[in-house]
Amino acid sequence: MNLELEAIKTKINRAFELWDFNAVENLYDEHLEKGYHKEAFLFYYESARLQKAYRILEKYPQKYFANLNYVKLKKDLKDFLEGGGGGVNSIPSHLCVAYDFILSIQNNSLECKKAWDYLPQFLPQSSIESKAFFIKTTVDFFALNDRSFFSYGASVVLTTIHNHFEDSFAALTYMNIFSHYFKNNIFGNKYLKSGKRFALTISGALRGKNWLDRINKIVANFGFEADVFFFTWDREYDWIGLGGSPHWAHRMFSNIPNFFNYCPEEIYTWSGLCENFPNIFQILTQQRFKRLNINKIKLIDNLVAFSVENEEEFCNKFGLDGSTNLQKMWYGKYRLLQMLEEYEVKHNFKYDFILNVRPDGILEKFCDFSHFEKMLPMDLSVSLGGEGVNDCCVAGKANVMKFFLSIWQLALDNKHIDMFASAPHRMGTHYMPHYLFMLEGIRIVKPFLNLDIIKAFDPKEFVLPNFEKALEKDCEITPLKGDRLKKSLEFFDYFQGLFGEKEERFFTGAVERVSSHLSYKLGLAMIRNSKSFWGYMKLPYILMSIKIAHQEEQKNMQEKIKYGYKAQILALELYDDYEEALKIKEFLSYKLGEALIKAHKNMWRGGLLKFWLIDSKRIVREFKKKV
Repeated sequence: MNLELEAIKTKINRAFELWDFNAVENLYDEHLEKGYHKEAFLFYYESARLQKAYRILEKYPQKYFANLNYVKLKKDLKDFLEGGGGGVNSIPSHLCVAYDFILSIQNNSLECKKAWDYLPQFLPQSSIESKAFFIKTTVDFFALNDRSFFSYGASVVLTTIHNHFEDSFAALTYMNIFSHYFKNNIFGNKYLKSGKRFALTISGALRGKNWLDRINKIVANFGFEADVFFFTWDREYDWIGLGGSPHWAHRMFSNIPNFFNYCPEEIYTWSGLCENFPNIFQILTQQRFKRLNINKIKLIDNLVAFSVENEEEFCNKFGLDGSTNLQKMWYGKYRLLQMLEEYEVKHNFKYDFILNVRPDGILEKFCDFSHFEKMLPMDLSVSLGGEGVNDCCVAGKANVMKFFLSIWQLALDNKHIDMFASAPHRMGTHYMPHYLFMLEGIRIVKPFLNLDIIKAFDPKEFVLPNFEKALEKDCEITPLKGDRLKKSLEFFDYFQGLFGEKEERFFTGAVERVSSHLSYKLGLAMIRNSKSFWGYMKLPYILMSIKIAHQEEQKNMQEKIKYGYKAQILALELYDDYEEALKIKEFLSYKLGEALIKAHKNMWRGGLLKFWLIDSKRIVREFKKKV
């Protein structure tokens, strides 16, 4: 078979798989002369379109119909059709019934009772392709014309799909269509009553001064008594950074009146701000926080269980960097699930419904229980966008919600699936749960709960980092000139006025960064261990261990970069403790370490020997003279 015929055959097979029988007919009609005479004839014959089957036999000679009793089939069909479909003939009886059935559909005259009577007479004896054709044709006809057909009288349709089309997606579709109308006919608008035991699960970072009030407002606006489970990290963010989206202005400030009248186009995206004001970008995209007072958590209304964990310990445990918000999000949901299930076991009951929300949104008031009660066991109420599901507010029956909350563990346990291969270092947000829902047959229904994150953002709750030094430096290097620069400067003045507080001091961190240099660590170890004989004896091993540990830190950083981490490192001179950091570079410890590293690079030329016998003593002498 050549490539063209293979392509045609593939299309025909796919059309059959999809139960797209119009496409099947069109393909046969278009390519009949390429050797599909027999296939096309059998398709029409077995699906009771006997006129079409006869026309093919009448048009083409016997040579195109190998292994068929051409003469007899042609005569039988002719006699049957000339007799008005009811003459004495050798057409199988089930095809005669099916012919009358299809003819009634074509004439738009088929009634439910006749369909109920006829279907059991021909559907069981039909070929597998014909079964599919008859089921699709019947369901389509009655879904359009008379939906009372979908009842116990038509149960042969369901049993045929169940027994013969186990792996067919098209069959499942028609099973669902049939079941939908069947359910409506049997139950109408009635549905099973459900219990009203709710779990309200809340997880995420605590942002802004009023996070506690906002959480209690969520609890109050959810119009049912619910046990509250809460997870967060041991910090409160008084500055959340320009994060969440490259279009930071739209994401964070679209609810601020006239904001875009002030914000120039050149800077309302990450790339624009970074290109034109790189130092301000580095400052404003870094989050600021203070340690959480856990006693405040206990003031959450209806709280039955909570967990607060240390973010650094979590990141170290899984080899993650501190910017991995997705991993923290999925982990937090999983911890909620663990707490919830422990609570269920302890109190010997099961929740009926679970709602999961972030703590930094405004939940619209809701009190209509019927939305929950109408949900099917595999339904999830969640909004769906171009990138996948919006996980800010998800609700459903307990079992399917437990699946959603377990995505963190599912990712770790299923690394054979491509999107989990790099878990936990790389995990998706909107698309990942959407893919999983499709994999597990979870149905996304239109959300009846809404948590508004943008409306909840109030600049007055946050402390704006001081970026005055950064602005001075950026003004020297920005490509913006004239009115464009003036407009940006006016915007930064306006921007600062939006916030409740402006930080008096900028970030400290220059001392910490310089103190982490290998030069300083090596020199400090030499000084500390030079005060005793045993210290001198252990010094080579200590220095080696410091070097190995430092190399491991560098290796870990490369791993983070491999998985998408981009370190945001400010110029040292922008830190308030910059002058103190410069002093460290003049310390004896730093000078000794710096010289040792240089000597090590020339160790095969006597660099180390020269360092211990000459250079180290010279450095100590020079340092003492300065002091």
